[in-house]
Amino acid sequence: MRQAASTRKSAVLHVAPKRWHADFFLFTCCVTAEEDQSPPNEQEVKTISSHMAGLDEYSDLICQLFEDGRTHAEISTALHQIDVLRCSEMSVRRFCVQHQLRRKRHVSDAELETAIMSSIDKTGPCYGRKFMTGYLSSVGLRCQGARNLNPVPYHAEYMGHKLHLDQNEKLGMFGVTHVLAIDGFSSKIVAESTMPVKNNLVIYEEVYRKAVVNNGMWDQIRVDHGREFYLTLYMQEKLSQHRHNINRLPYVQTTSSRNLRVERIWPEVNNRVNYPIQQALVPCWIKSCSTCKIMLPDFVSPTWHVK
Repeated sequence: MRQAASTRKSAVLHVAPKRWHADFFLFTCCVTAEEDQSPPNEQEVKTISSHMAGLDEYSDLICQLFEDGRTHAEISTALHQIDVLRCSEMSVRRFCVQHQLRRKRHVSDAELETAIMSSIDKTGPCYGRKFMTGYLSSVGLRCQGARNLNPVPYHAEYMGHKLHLDQNEKLGMFGVTHVLAIDGFSSKIVAESTMPVKNNLVIYEEVYRKAVVNNGMWDQIRVDHGREFYLTLYMQEKLSQHRHNINRLPYVQTTSSRNLRVERIWPEVNNRVNYPIQQALVPCWIKSCSTCKIMLPDFVSPTWHVK
């Protein structure tokens, strides 16, 4: 078939120049479809059979490794280490299919609870269902379904317990940076500001100070590890004796995955504000047109606000 295909392909090359591209494209699609649907030839069948026969004498070892939770690639690597020939990952996969070696698709609630409790000791109580599912999968425990994988959900006791701050730089290349402050109990945006670049003084005056003046002191502030919040954290610690509950830490610096109360508001801000503006400005910036030079000075005036 391949020899016939090469003959037909060489014949297409002599078509008139105006029709050469279209005819060659149609011919290539037809040949590809015919080759994909054709069954394996006799030589390929013999090769697969020889590979399968070569792994039969190591069936006990393969079954043991499979039951221990090894992947096909790991089993292939283990066989290579003992000088087993023709033990590629695909050969191991075919061997498992032929011998009906399948992963258990169900994890009991007791096993899942034990694994989760040990995982929480390592990751903390802030992981949700999807985060915990990914973590358990990374350690070799694959669970399915919509069961609650984190028995310690997010909790804020009252308005003024936790204040979450974060910045958004989707339009940073155009001189626009958003900063929000959200109360953990009510999910209310208590302060916001838009500035050309992240600035400690601006964030303190227009976000933190504004939120405290209008609503009072928060027991705890949660931010990421960025340096743009240093002045805010300093003032929070300086005024920590004026809080409702002085036994809590005045602030906590964590990763963004543990600051989800404010992180979850950014997709809506991006869809309504940042992405439409970005879609309009990026083509203009790429083309370097005259309108772009007027619209995009070094730093855009900070007059865009998230409403």
